[in-house]
Amino acid sequence: MTRMDGKGSIGDASYDTGSLRGDLIALCQHFVKNSQTFSSEFLKGFLNEMIENPEIAHLSEKGTVSNLLVIGKIIERAIIRGEIKHEVSDLVKLLPFEVLRYHIVFMKDKVDDLFIEQLVDHVMLPAMAKCNNVEG
Repeated sequence: MTRMDGKGSIGDASYDTGSLRGDLIALCQHFVKNSQTFSSEFLKGFLNEMIENPEIAHLSEKGTVSNLLVIGKIIERAIIRGEIKHEVSDLVKLLPFEVLRYHIVFMKDKVDDLFIEQLVDHVMLPAMAKCNNVEG
């Protein structure tokens, strides 16, 4: 079951389309829809506050943990389906969130389905395939 409405926490949603590619696209679409509820200026200010204000800096760590958990579930299903054969590094796991956040907040790019498909097809899937070539 895939939750695609963009409402609620990214960690609360389920991304199970039957393929790694489909799950990553659904995850990215949800992330973008959630981000669109705020202006890029608000998000930029909020990110700045998380960096400079120790009282809310923990929110960044909480977001990273949530991101790793949700993509970890996607990767676990991909391993079961045989799409991934080895461990995927946290750096690769966090790539879609970091790239999308950067483009939404700082580049003010239109992050549409084509952008998401290119991110998945040209960055995420090759990075995860590269992980498959590394023993360990």
